[in-house]
Formats: sequence, structure tokens, C-alpha cells
Amino acid sequence: CVPWDIPGHFDGESLSVPDWVSQEDALSEVSFTVEAERNLKNLVEDGALEPLYEAKQYGFENVKEAIKEVLSQDPRAAKRRGKVDNSKSCDPYKISFSSTQIEFLVQDD
Repeated sequence: CVPWDIPGHFDGESLSVPDWVSQEDALSEVSFTVEAERNLKNLVEDGALEPLYEAKQYGFENVKEAIKEVLSQDPRAAKRRGKVDNSKSCDPYKISFSSTQIEFLVQDD
């Protein structure tokens, strides 16, 4: 959690957010490959996500959780949101997170 996500952190007043912020997750589960976890851990430890995510303050697990929260909202185009792509030639989707790019797939288990 970053300070500006906490209602009233700066001005002591209630924070108003759009409806989509409080909607249910579009994807029920987000998982990381072993390689993705290793790469993310290296990014955090090397300070590659600073100044938004400082390793000493947030650590690997908090950064991983933030990414899971973003991906669980399914940041793909609206026509694809909430749908699984079962094609064998599925290219990964990409989003920016801090100063890096995250690639992800939406698949059945």
C-alpha cells in the first residue's frame, strides 16, 4: 500500500473513487512462473522500481501483491476482459509497472 492510496492521508478528508475501483476482480487467480518471481525479486533488490517501490520499505512480497492486484483487474482491452484466450499462439499482453514492463498471459489452469 502506498500512502496516497490511503483515504485521508494528505488532507484528512474522505477519498472519492470511481465505481470501477471497487469492482470485483475480473480474474480469480494470478500466479507467477518461477522465472517471473526470480526476475521480479532481482528488480526489487536492484532498486529498478524506485522511487515508487523502494526495496527497504516495501520488499518483494508487497511489490508482488501490488502486481497481482493490478493483473486481477484484467488490464486488457474491454472486449477481452474476463475471457480466457485458449489459442496456442497466444502472444503475451504487456503493461507498464513503475519503470518496467510486465508481460502476462490469461489462461485456464
